[in-house]
Amino acid sequence: MMKNIKAKIKDLLSPERPKREVRFDDKGFTIIDEQKEPVRGCWAMVQEVFAFKEDRLTYDDICIGLRFDNAGQYWWVAEDYIGYSDFQEELKRRFSGIREDWFCEVAYSAFAENRTSIWGAKWVPPTS
Repeated sequence: MMKNIKAKIKDLLSPERPKREVRFDDKGFTIIDEQKEPVRGCWAMVQEVFAFKEDRLTYDDICIGLRFDNAGQYWWVAEDYIGYSDFQEELKRRFSGIREDWFCEVAYSAFAENRTSIWGAKWVPPTS
């Protein structure tokens, strides 16, 4: 827990945030983060689109996740990514019936992830 808080403080105090971007085309999307290898996802493989919130200590990031398998593997895009707004519009075009009324459900209450399924089969973690 303490390590997580230290990492968040370091992130907040760093002079520049890494450039993060989402790009998309007819086949899929690419998530680019200067600190990581780019990842490519295919629209046809998306099983669920969900929204959630990440606690950044002094603010929250609203994120969109795209789940690809029954194990729960997903990639996500945060609201500070370049192309985030266009990506949200593209999701509406790609996934018929996607919920558009999810923002308040995710944004409130504070300090909670508030994962909310907005399209597809809601993921249920396996029980052990």
